[in-house]
Amino acid sequence: MCFNNFFKIILFKCLLSILVSNCLSDEIIIPQTENEVFNQLLQEAPATIIKLDEIPVDTVIIRPEHILGTKTSSFFSEPVFLGFPVNSIIKIEDSLYVAHREKIYVMDSEGIWQRSVGRQGRGPGEFASTVKIANNSKYIIALDYWNGRIQFFDNALNLLFIQDKNLHASTVWRNFSLTDNFLYLGLMPNSNDDLIEIYGIDDFENQNETFWPKIIPNGLQPAPYNSIIIDVNNNDNIAITNLGLPYLFLLNPDRSIEQVLYIESTIYNEVDNPSARPFRIDGNTEQNLPGVRSFIEQMIINDDGSIYFTVRYNLFQMVPIENDYHLKSAWHFVFDDPSNPENSPNNLHITGMLIEDDILYFVSMSEGHVFRIPL
Repeated sequence: MCFNNFFKIILFKCLLSILVSNCLSDEIIIPQTENEVFNQLLQEAPATIIKLDEIPVDTVIIRPEHILGTKTSSFFSEPVFLGFPVNSIIKIEDSLYVAHREKIYVMDSEGIWQRSVGRQGRGPGEFASTVKIANNSKYIIALDYWNGRIQFFDNALNLLFIQDKNLHASTVWRNFSLTDNFLYLGLMPNSNDDLIEIYGIDDFENQNETFWPKIIPNGLQPAPYNSIIIDVNNNDNIAITNLGLPYLFLLNPDRSIEQVLYIESTIYNEVDNPSARPFRIDGNTEQNLPGVRSFIEQMIINDDGSIYFTVRYNLFQMVPIENDYHLKSAWHFVFDDPSNPENSPNNLHITGMLIEDDILYFVSMSEGHVFRIPL
């Protein structure tokens, strides 16, 4: 009898060992970095590997029907050409708003430029560089980082008020998102222990809280890894990626990490960025600072949880399925310009985009138009 019980215990332990072993073998292990702080973030939530190279990329040729902004109203004395840089585009009802240099341009539903607001300067309604705009149900806000401030407009682009902020950095322009509840604003890499501060929608003077840890301490390199790209949807779900790294974090409205996505791609292997381990450089001159190249360049999280992001010339779509994310589609956009056959077809590098009802609106650093394409 005792022997039988002993045998059952041994058998149970063996079965339990096999079960645990199988569970462990199914666990997704994503590559760690050389950075202890960042690796701690990677351990805070389940991980998914997104393999970019396994999805076919559809080549989309831009046709005349995709091109907006070739016509202007009588407000303009000459055609509008959106040269580099163009960093953001928003849509309110049937109108598009595009930030470019010291102006915000407005286009109607027919693709005709109607008017613009702003000029070069430091006064109210003027911009040193209108880097990014965002909107919610109450405001259009413009990030004017060289003037160190944010300007708040109503939907008719009437200036309401201005908030001075410490924004003097070229890496700030993607660290910015607005919902009906909060303004999320990226911080200067050397200004705080965290990289993002939050303001309540009715109190832009008083910081609500900060979050997202700095992974490179002040005074050390490679500091560009402290630059982040953030987007927040109307459900206050947050997507964050650190510049130059192939990791995308998804946070819930309580700002806890719910999922980590590792973007696996041969393209990332070609980037050849420096180690994420903090180190000191003597002299600290601009010439010997380590450069960090972007991997994920643009990113949007829509209200349905779908995520769109760009890597080089390609746009990728990920969708949530049963509490996990999967690649659904990928596109590569080219512009075939009959008037310039030597440079056709021209690969389009997206510098600002929005997606609404499966329609992509985007601007490119190489062409002066807005493009509208069904996906």
